[in-house]
Amino acid sequence: MSEYANKSKEELQKTVTDNRAKLQAFRFAMAGSKTKNVKEGRNLRKEIARLLTELRKRNTESRSSNIEKRQSSVVPAKAGIQSSNSGSPFPRG
Repeated sequence: MSEYANKSKEELQKTVTDNRAKLQAFRFAMAGSKTKNVKEGRNLRKEIARLLTELRKRNTESRSSNIEKRQSSVVPAKAGIQSSNSGSPFPRG
């Protein structure tokens, strides 16, 4: 179980924004040779990816539950009624 599972969607989005700002600051510091920890950028990118993965997972789960709700409310077609061309747009012959 990830450490982000118990955070709200808004908290995750705020953390992504904060980490992106940190990454930008890191890149500017690297350009000016002001940073000593060169792994910080990699760690920030990985952290952002983990956060975005969790957000996408939640978004996918909510979409799939919405699709299931819609599919259960759709009235099935009447059985036994079939078109003469069996669904093909081209005539037989």
